[in-house]
Amino acid sequence: MKQAHAILTTFFCLVLLSSTGTRAQGGRGGGMGSRTPEELAKAQTARMKEGITLTTEQEKSVYQVNLRFATRMAAARKEAMAAGTRPEMDSVRNWSRQRDAGLKTILTTEQYEKMLKDREENRQSGGPGGGRRGGMR
Repeated sequence: MKQAHAILTTFFCLVLLSSTGTRAQGGRGGGMGSRTPEELAKAQTARMKEGITLTTEQEKSVYQVNLRFATRMAAARKEAMAAGTRPEMDSVRNWSRQRDAGLKTILTTEQYEKMLKDREENRQSGGPGGGRRGGMR
């Protein structure tokens, strides 16, 4: 289970980073590269609210966790792009684990398990946060 979670987390982060690469190459990625951390956190929280039915209190807390992650990712992307590299994957994985740990304290067991299941299904189907996106070749 831990290995599957680590693989999912890594893949999720790679997908997030791939949209930045497309944007930097002049593509119309429309992904993370063109959105603020606040917009990303709001969109992610809205998807989660729809998918796992968050309460008002949960929605506020989940938004804060998502915002913290999106802010870290934006700073790492900005720094990496200035250096002509990609963000350090160990840091990204660590932030993703921290985000998931934060979400686990907010969500019920059923909601958390459904979130992980939905994330895996999206990854396999190419939906939000998963699959081959952004024109990476």
